[in-house]
Amino acid sequence: MMNTMKTNKEAVIVFLVASFLCFSNIWGYPITILDEAKNSEAAREMLLNRHLVPTFNEILRTDKPLLHYLFMQLGYIIFGVNELGARFFGAFFGAGFMTYFYLFLRQHSSINKARIGTFVLMSSFFWIQEFHLAVPDPYFIVILCSSWLCFYNYYANNSSKINLWLFYVLIGLATLAKGPVAIGLSGLIVLLFLIFKKELNWNLFTKYQVILGGILVLLISVPWFVWVHYETAGAYTDGFFLHHNIKRFQEVNSGHGGIFLITWAFVLLGLFPFGAFIPQGLWHGWKFRKRNDLIAFSLVISVVVIGFFSISSTKLPNYTLPAIPFITILVASFFDEVFNFKTLKTWSNYLSLGLIALVSIAIPVAIFILFQHNLIQHLQITLTLIATVIVLVGLYFMWKYLMKNNLQKLILSIGVLWMTLGLIIFYLIYPNLAQIEPAIQAQKVIENQKVVVFDNYDPAFNMNYQLVYQVFHEEQELLNFIENNPEVLVLTKNRSIDNKSIFKSSFDVVYDEPSVFENYRTIILKKKD
Repeated sequence: MMNTMKTNKEAVIVFLVASFLCFSNIWGYPITILDEAKNSEAAREMLLNRHLVPTFNEILRTDKPLLHYLFMQLGYIIFGVNELGARFFGAFFGAGFMTYFYLFLRQHSSINKARIGTFVLMSSFFWIQEFHLAVPDPYFIVILCSSWLCFYNYYANNSSKINLWLFYVLIGLATLAKGPVAIGLSGLIVLLFLIFKKELNWNLFTKYQVILGGILVLLISVPWFVWVHYETAGAYTDGFFLHHNIKRFQEVNSGHGGIFLITWAFVLLGLFPFGAFIPQGLWHGWKFRKRNDLIAFSLVISVVVIGFFSISSTKLPNYTLPAIPFITILVASFFDEVFNFKTLKTWSNYLSLGLIALVSIAIPVAIFILFQHNLIQHLQITLTLIATVIVLVGLYFMWKYLMKNNLQKLILSIGVLWMTLGLIIFYLIYPNLAQIEPAIQAQKVIENQKVVVFDNYDPAFNMNYQLVYQVFHEEQELLNFIENNPEVLVLTKNRSIDNKSIFKSSFDVVYDEPSVFENYRTIILKKKD
């Protein structure tokens, strides 16, 4: 009874801390990142038009399925069409998952591993940042990872059928969040895990209710895909399945490619700062794979997810995030071994700590570089000094506890350092950087003006001004329109008008500024007098 009360009390603390981190200032800076802008605007248009077909700028959007749009619309209904409404449920899902993750580790591992693993996960900046974004990934990651935890719950204690059915229900929901990759990854993971355990036989079809489970997955995920197929005359199906799934796997999309090592770099960043210990965690997992089922399961998931996206032609940092909780289990198990056998001071651990120190030192340098813009330059020295002091204090404690061979306090000092840096980024860095994004700065130019678009533009304009823009793709068509509407402003990108002399002869540039995080300039034109 006392142990249950203690577990519940710690779970509440985990939820509160995770909520504090995931919700940190999600309302405090505008939506300017490309993916956030497109997803949040699509949800706004779906709510406005009372329709389940995703659109962006009232044009069919085939990038993602339905689920995250529904949660964003619910957020808009509760909090209004704003940053909090768009991001709220992603943050809530993140806090809820980390609480469940802690309880899962308490059930299947030691209290020490549960505490270390949860702390490692909460310390990881890029993991926490994902739950600040109005994109489908927070929902997909949480639902898919939870499904795998439910499978292991059933595997470890197959008297609890609820976990088996939850496994299938969550796979169906994950498919509605991101697509059939949820089914493919889950099937491959379970198959390889059972092969590794030498338990693969025909009886498993009955034990794991494969046919009924598969039907349940399809009943949850297929109806909307069928409906949207007929509603869009097949256009959504072609765009989503052929372009955004098969083609992305076979070909590089939007320049997001590279060698397979890039995927491993994304994994390291996904769990950073403790991602620096991933090699030790994987080696530990390989050593103990036959002695501990949870380690074996975590190792299989890590290898399958990282391996799958290593061979994918399109590579993005968020693709491998479903592996992060399971790599965390391996890293936490490694730390537990170090704690038990007092093997902290090894060359590999020194290398990992050195990498953490170098990246930590790079944070103030990055702030100094990013804040060179004249509109925020007055904050450059102050914020750089704040970050520098925090990093130096954190590194001092890291060195102190390393010399004392105190692993627990060393882990604590690293985690607190990066949690603090994360809070500075969420509360001070992002809000100020967002203010120099073109979609925000251009307000003084486009306020109370009619605006049209030529060819391509920054999608953040839609969400921030809650407007749909008329788009022209042909130069002559635009010129004809402007002749009859000379006061209208033209929003575009430098890439769309470079080397087209007609724009230089017919228009004046009234706004020209670069995006902070994207490689283009936003241009606003007005017809010459």
